[in-house]
Amino acid sequence: MPSFIAYISPTQINALVGGTIDTSHGFAGLSFTAPVEILTAQGRSDPLLVTRQQCCAPGLFRYPAAGGKYVVAQTPDGVFIGPPGLVPGLSTRPARPGEMVTMYGTGFGPTNPPIPPGTAAFAPAVTTYPVLLETDSFMVTPSWAGLIGPGLYQLNVVVPDVPDGDYRFNPRAAASDGADAWITIRR
Repeated sequence: MPSFIAYISPTQINALVGGTIDTSHGFAGLSFTAPVEILTAQGRSDPLLVTRQQCCAPGLFRYPAAGGKYVVAQTPDGVFIGPPGLVPGLSTRPARPGEMVTMYGTGFGPTNPPIPPGTAAFAPAVTTYPVLLETDSFMVTPSWAGLIGPGLYQLNVVVPDVPDGDYRFNPRAAASDGADAWITIRR
């Protein structure tokens, strides 16, 4: 099935793959493998690559600094969240308990209304499965989670009232969880 290319570099290709997974009988463990064939002016890839497609594979975008530990987040007025000095040339500050921050990610699953893969422009669409951010001691439910662009999800999160520190957030959607991302919270 043809896919929509989102990004190409010498070592990486990001593609938005079409198709859907039938989740009418539940979503736990729903995944399958699919062959991937890359066509270029020089011909077809050999051997074929095999990838896994599943209902949800949530991931939060992270700053490349500090080994990719910290989630990319910002306040409604555009202030970037992170430990001070995290990214050279970018002003960052810790999140504050009770404030709203926006996080971005990919792989949070189907939406309502459904958005066909490859659709370039559309109104934001809410995720159909609950999205959670799990930590060692509590869960955070975004006040809104949805698709805002091709393959791009937005999560609006109220920062929990917790002591100062770095907190691990593990994104979850349906029966799938993603890689940990950290956020710095200070009063």
